[in-house]
Amino acid sequence: MKSEAIRETLQQAGNKVAAAASAMDGADYAATTQTINWIAVTNVFPNSKEAAHKNFENNTLLKAMGG
Repeated sequence: MKSEAIRETLQQAGNKVAAAASAMDGADYAATTQTINWIAVTNVFPNSKEAAHKNFENNTLLKAMGG
């Protein structure tokens, strides 16, 4: 659950979501992967104040994931 291959796969998936969100509204989104205890976790987040505002108004990250 925390091997390098899993971390790379999760980072690639996070990068795809961040890129889709950026393409939707032109703001800056980013993804990070880290290991917490025994599991790898990826977070996708607005990387600027403008992106946070747009995500709040439009649910950009949710839509980028297909929700």
